[in-house]
Amino acid sequence: MNEIDRDPIIGITNEKLHRLGIKALLFDLDDTLIDTDEIFQRNMMNFSEEVAGSFGISSNFVNKRLHELNIDEYKRYGVDPLKWSIVLQRLGEELGDVELVKQSGGHINKIYFQEPNLFPGVRPLLSGLQDGNFLLGEVTHGETEWSLRKNDQAGISHYFDVIVTASVKEIKSEKHWLRCMDTLGVTPQECVITGDNLKGDIIPAISLGARAVSLPSPWLAYREGELPDGVVKINKISEFWEAVQRF
Repeated sequence: MNEIDRDPIIGITNEKLHRLGIKALLFDLDDTLIDTDEIFQRNMMNFSEEVAGSFGISSNFVNKRLHELNIDEYKRYGVDPLKWSIVLQRLGEELGDVELVKQSGGHINKIYFQEPNLFPGVRPLLSGLQDGNFLLGEVTHGETEWSLRKNDQAGISHYFDVIVTASVKEIKSEKHWLRCMDTLGVTPQECVITGDNLKGDIIPAISLGARAVSLPSPWLAYREGELPDGVVKINKISEFWEAVQRF
């Protein structure tokens, strides 16, 4: 007997989803299914400690300023990895030696290659929904190669009927979720969207007429704004089953 068979809430939840007319479950990837923030935090701290050692200053100061500059450049360049060259340039100018700062840039580059950790409960969640005969889609924001690699590294690619990547040159929005829905052949009213980005996941879901499950984002930029009415909030993805009972 597998993990799905042992947990009756999966069958109960799938039955409710079918009663609600839901045909597809759509998910964000980063910090919804996988712990991408941990990779960023670890490598940004490693960078900060190395730079701090080179300049003889506090690593906490460097790390704080690195995060501030990253958020500042996100407002102009979004999730484009090229923004890091500007972040390091600005940090180097502030510290008085751009080249010395850039020598530690390898830590930042590692962000885009290290294997992410899958959040607890993700595999039984996707397996349970798949066994319930639902379509599964993913809409993620980032370079396509990196996004697909993370899915492969986490071992979840095979669960999804379609994976849509929003370009780093764009803002993640309704059109990307609609692209996923159109590929699956479903309407917004037949979908539940789950994600941590208020403006990129949750507001588009409600605007389109889908149901939405919201996770707390570890990144301030993804928490800005007002949560729309009708959204079910959870603290971690393993609470998805209980969330459906609140629809």
